[in-house]
Amino acid sequence: PRRGRQLARAHGAEWSERRAGERRRRVADVLAQHYAQAYRLSRDDVRRGGPEESRYRTEAFRYALLASDQARSKLALSAAERQAELALSLATTPLDRSRALEALGESFLLDSEGDQAWRCLKESVDIRLEANPADTREIARLCAKALEVPARTRGSMRFRPPREEASPYLELGMASVGPADSEELARLLIVKALWPASLGEGRGTEQEELDVVKTTTAIQNY
Repeated sequence: PRRGRQLARAHGAEWSERRAGERRRRVADVLAQHYAQAYRLSRDDVRRGGPEESRYRTEAFRYALLASDQARSKLALSAAERQAELALSLATTPLDRSRALEALGESFLLDSEGDQAWRCLKESVDIRLEANPADTREIARLCAKALEVPARTRGSMRFRPPREEASPYLELGMASVGPADSEELARLLIVKALWPASLGEGRGTEQEELDVVKTTTAIQNY
């Protein structure tokens, strides 16, 4: 019976994929659930370990991330968080785990759960750095995204992270981004300009406040 349920779930997902065609994004949540259930049944089968188990897990992860993205675009935030958590539970590699944590952090931020967003996004950075330190542009992008939570949306946070907790991510981001103009550099410069007020001790110096104006103007002209 378990084998039959597994096959039924898998066949249901494959049939839905074929039927949806180019509209798979619209039914990503259904496909994620079908493939996740097929994976769980395959995992628990005494004959586990075959290629089917790996394929079901991979497809479930892919569609769960896609479903989370779709739900966020519609501000269906509970669904977005649920699908991102499903993707996190299915991740098989550090990079997949980093991607799932990023999706979960984005969902929490839109849901005004800044503390949870900060936790997920900085963990995403940590994992990406350990797994692929050569991917400096991606590391810079994730650092900027994580730092924007306390720097630009700190009203969503119940507890502002201490400066010593956030500083390493700004240093890492600036070290990774490179000197060429880029979106990642612009975002990090905004964070740096807002740093005294958001993560410093009250207002910055007159020079720091002047730097905020200069940085904002330069980015607007970029």
